[in-house]
Amino acid sequence: MIVQLSNKEYNYLDHFLNQKQIWPMFQILRFGVESIDIQIDEDKAGDLWQYLVEEVIYHLDSDYEPTETGKIIEALIDKFFF
Repeated sequence: MIVQLSNKEYNYLDHFLNQKQIWPMFQILRFGVESIDIQIDEDKAGDLWQYLVEEVIYHLDSDYEPTETGKIIEALIDKFFF
């Protein structure tokens, strides 16, 4: 499957995967000025979705609202859910 990521989403995802030492999960198809297209197989997308669902709880404020990073993770969760 092909997924289009914003630069913020891609940067977070790259940092997250390197931090967790999970790679390579996807292939970069196109770097654009405002977005990056990646290709990922459905099994790996499902695994990535699960990692992100588990991570997002660490990025909520005291009112349980997502922080800026939490919003990026929520957007990624939506993109990798199929």
